[in-house]
Formats: sequence, C-alpha cells, structure tokens
Amino acid sequence: MDYVYIARAGENEELKYSLRSIEKNMPKGRVWVLGYRPVWYIGDFIYIEDTAKKFDNIRNCIKVASEHPEISDDFVLMNDDFFALKTMESVPNFHGGLLSNKIKQYKELGMASVYIRLLELTHKQLVMSGIKDPIDYDIHVPMVMNKNKLRESLNIAYFPRSAYGNFAKIGGEQIKDVKIYNSTKKIQLDKNAYFVSKFSYKERLLKQYNFCGYESLGFLDYIKQKYNLSQKIPIINFGNSPNPSWFYADLKDSKDSNKAIFLSYGRNQEKFYHLYNLYNFNKYKIIERFESCYYVVRR
Repeated sequence: MDYVYIARAGENEELKYSLRSIEKNMPKGRVWVLGYRPVWYIGDFIYIEDTAKKFDNIRNCIKVASEHPEISDDFVLMNDDFFALKTMESVPNFHGGLLSNKIKQYKELGMASVYIRLLELTHKQLVMSGIKDPIDYDIHVPMVMNKNKLRESLNIAYFPRSAYGNFAKIGGEQIKDVKIYNSTKKIQLDKNAYFVSKFSYKERLLKQYNFCGYESLGFLDYIKQKYNLSQKIPIINFGNSPNPSWFYADLKDSKDSNKAIFLSYGRNQEKFYHLYNLYNFNKYKIIERFESCYYVVRR
C-alpha cells in the first residue's frame, strides 16, 4: 500500500523526519510526494502547483491521487508533519468523535474563525447528504483511503477527510487529536498515541504559505495581531500566487480604503503593469514593511 504525502514548497525538513518514521515504524510501501519536491527528495513525485486557497489545493492533490493509475488502489494519506511513534503491522483508522463536538471545542479554544466556519460547512453538507451525526476525521494522523470511494466522496463536503470517512463508513477508534494551543489551554496528546503531528493548525497554515512570499500569511497575521485589526483591509498581491484576502474573512467589512497591504511588491512589473498603474506607490506612506510585503496608508 502506497503512502501519499501532500508537501508544501521549500526545503521541508519535517518531511524528511516523517519519512524516516514511517520507514522505521509502519508497513512497507511506495512513497509518493504530491505538490512540491524538496531538493533532497529523489523518490516518486507529482508536481501540483498551488492555484487556490490552501484547503482547495489539498482537495486538488487528493483528487489527483485518486485518479493516478500508478498509485495503489488503497493508499495512506500523509501530511509532511506526521510522525509515527510506534511499530505497527497495519494502519488503523482513527477519528476525533462527533464533528459537532469539535466545532464547539474549537470555538471555546478561540481557534481561527475561518477554519471553524469551514468545519461548520462540512458538518452541514454531511447532514444534508443523509449522515445524521457526522464523525470528525480531520485529525492529524495518517488515513487509509480507497481511490474509488474517494472519488465518489470528494464532492460531498468541503473537507475531504471527513467526507471520505463518513461516506465510506470506515469507523475506527476515537482518539484525542494532537496538541492544540492557545494562550491559556493545551490539549495533551494521549501517551499511548501511535502518531504525533508537530504543528498546530495555525502553525501549519503559516508555514505552508510563508511569512513574505506566496500568499504571505505570516505577514498578514503579523499585521493583524500587531495592529489589532477589526476590519478588512484591501490586499493586493503582485505575485503569481492567489490573493489571500480569505485570511481576513473573520474581520468586519470596511468602507475605508485608505489603508492597504501590498504583497510581492516590485516583482512581475511587466506582467502586472495594470496593478502598478492602479496602485501608484508614491501615493502611499509605509506603516510596516518586511522585504516585499508592505502595510501602507494613502498620503
């Protein structure tokens, strides 16, 4: 049975250690990396360019895996920050309990509201599909998937793991998810856990999209926290990556267009000449800058 990793751009040292952990502790199988390949990786690889929001990119990678003729009919879906802690003869199914309970818990923990809304959307879609009490399979452990069932489930709900697990009725053992932090609380990993995931949801999100580069979520989060943003700010991305305005989806709408965030400013001037003409930098004063990322206000 193959292992399918969805990998972000960059050197990705986490992937290296994850591969070592499955080599030591999990059943033998062919490894595939989908998305971006670190320079050190020489195994099977399928390049898939990021073309949309993070979770849409993940869905696209999973769709490609389900359709690829060389990937085994049953495969193990992996993240580059999953690490196997114990030796096992087969890959068990795990879940996090009722999805409704997870949504309630995440609200209490103050997790990102965008993610919570997507969980709520997934729950609603699963209920509308006839699943009375949807189970949460969006936990940070490997997941065995069958390509035929996966193709049938992809359009049922937004998050493909929970869509697949509920559609295929895979059941499994309920476990606590890996550690999740906020300023006051911590969820401890069960000492008998088979797996651990290094990063919390927010850490993985920011690591995936870099501080200043690609969608520059690190810079957007920095500005949001430092200036205590409560209203949306226009984001203009001068790079080749999609506009990450969705990252501020939990903020209130604003009619004030005096402030803006410029990403990858100074790049692709010939390709995006219309943006450079529309947003004349001389008309703005810099509030904050990191490399090619700017937080500005109109003079």
